[in-house]
Amino acid sequence: RISSSRAPPTISSLHSMLSFRIVCRVRQFSASATRRTLCELGIDTLVGTGIASRSANFYAAEMTTILQRTSTPFQGTFTTAFGNKAAEFIYVRKHDSYAELEEAHGRLIKEQNALPVQVERNQEVVILNPFPWCDVKPLNGQTGIFEYRSYTLKPGTLAQWAHCFQQGFEDRKQYSEPLGIWFSEVGQLNAVHHIWHYESLQHRIEVRNQALLNEVWRETVRGTAPFLQTMWSRILRPTKPLDIL
Repeated sequence: RISSSRAPPTISSLHSMLSFRIVCRVRQFSASATRRTLCELGIDTLVGTGIASRSANFYAAEMTTILQRTSTPFQGTFTTAFGNKAAEFIYVRKHDSYAELEEAHGRLIKEQNALPVQVERNQEVVILNPFPWCDVKPLNGQTGIFEYRSYTLKPGTLAQWAHCFQQGFEDRKQYSEPLGIWFSEVGQLNAVHHIWHYESLQHRIEVRNQALLNEVWRETVRGTAPFLQTMWSRILRPTKPLDIL
């Protein structure tokens, strides 16, 4: 007979052990993600009164030219077609380190300030980490539209959302591929961003309806819903540089 003086665990101690394991899982998730390539998401909202579509398109073309010339690797540039009240220019690019990101962003600001025609704009730059189970793909001449979806999650639920979403991700990819899926490191925190490609608005509706017929993906959508606080969707169009306008 072996005796032990160790007292049986109490409800309080079991709760502490469980909380510790959850915290460790979240830290492990965050650490594995932050070792990957960083992404920079920039949103320029043109705010001047009477901004004409021609002026907005010209600004987008100028910025696309600058980014393609100064960014390696280059991911994509877009304008917002639907989902926002003002004209927007959006870009995504990858960096291998924070030092590279800071240096590249400094060059971009100098190039912007040197543009011959200045437009009044509000600028937001968000630093993102890609989820380890989704590769970030460059924009390779795809036409059509892109849907940019951003979700704000309840604080402390990022790892749970990611685990649940990952369960159905391979099934969802059968219908359309994302350019990338990220979570925010700097900017609006507890946020997830993803960009999906479609041939048209009609194609988007057909793909999303078809994906919901997949039981695995349907359960994924249902399982991730409790973690969401807000959801936002924009329809984007890829931009072209000045030399091919």
